[in-house]
Amino acid sequence: MESQDFNFKGKWDVVKERIREEFPDIPEEDFNYQEGKEEDVYGRFQQRFGKSRQEIQDWFNRLDKR
Repeated sequence: MESQDFNFKGKWDVVKERIREEFPDIPEEDFNYQEGKEEDVYGRFQQRFGKSRQEIQDWFNRLDKR
């Protein structure tokens, strides 16, 4: 089953704060988001956690629904 793309616009600030609650040591640079550069965010989190883009996307979606 393919999951839905995470919608950064309007949701990133909430998800970012939830990630910070769990992982307070992640540097601010990893959270930098510019519209149209979503792949940069996915790439930074993929590298940090050793997960696939799909796994990161699913994680963001779960955090958004929490």
